[in-house]
Amino acid sequence: MTKTIAACFMILGLLLTCLQAQADVIYNGFSDTSSLQLNAAASTAATSDGTVLRLTPAIGNRAGSAFSLDKVSTAEFSSIFSFRITEPGGPVFDFNNESGADGFVFVVQNIANTVGTAGQGIGYANIGTSIGVEYDTWGNAGNNDPSQSHIGIDLNGNVNHAAAGQGPTAIIGDSNAATTDLPGPELDDGDRWWSWVIYDGNTIDVYIAQDNSTTEPALPAVPMLSFDMDLNSILGGSDQAYVGFTSGTGSDWANHDILYWRYTEAVVPEPASWLTLAFGALVFGGIAHRHKFRSSMR
Repeated sequence: MTKTIAACFMILGLLLTCLQAQADVIYNGFSDTSSLQLNAAASTAATSDGTVLRLTPAIGNRAGSAFSLDKVSTAEFSSIFSFRITEPGGPVFDFNNESGADGFVFVVQNIANTVGTAGQGIGYANIGTSIGVEYDTWGNAGNNDPSQSHIGIDLNGNVNHAAAGQGPTAIIGDSNAATTDLPGPELDDGDRWWSWVIYDGNTIDVYIAQDNSTTEPALPAVPMLSFDMDLNSILGGSDQAYVGFTSGTGSDWANHDILYWRYTEAVVPEPASWLTLAFGALVFGGIAHRHKFRSSMR
């Protein structure tokens, strides 16, 4: 029995070691940003959530970005992060019904100290050789935005969507891949959100959930966006890149805060799944030992 339990705990240790070894970037708070390159308006801020990464403050016409100091593998990856957008302000115009802009973008690209244009560029526009997943809080008709609150996949510094509200579309030149409306609540209503960006070498899946948990919640069953793509080709034949975030404000503004971030150079099960596997190993070990004991009694 002792040997069986020891073997099961060894399996548990190996599983947890593998999970830790694959996690290249983990920020549960941003009191230490020494391994990040912060650009333009990006800084840290003390909030009720602790020390957060503030990509842009609630001031108009600002742009900011934060990227890993070192390149990481992008052959396949999982990027899980939590964010909160607060203090939206500014005039209401175009087809928007609330103030506050412009959102932020999770970005994979080749220059650590870069930042794109402010306003509707969301700090991402004009960053070439890149892919971005935007979390947009302002509807710009000129960008083919489907609504005031939406997410989308951007390519090579272009925030103009190929076909707003129609889900995945063909990539034509630098046209973007997909965008979709978020039914509610608004991204900048002050709630805590979680998002998962997962790339398996062929498809990028984007999940999002409004959840006040301070630890990673369960992965939603269905992605909000899913798009087939060759990231190696987009990055100019490279499987290495800088990863991080950009944001921008314009005539309207808000605080755009990242509260938590875990980037892993692999598509791995969420933490709950690892624990399930470990528990299964322990249960299996117990059953195997009991079966062996009963067999010896026959």
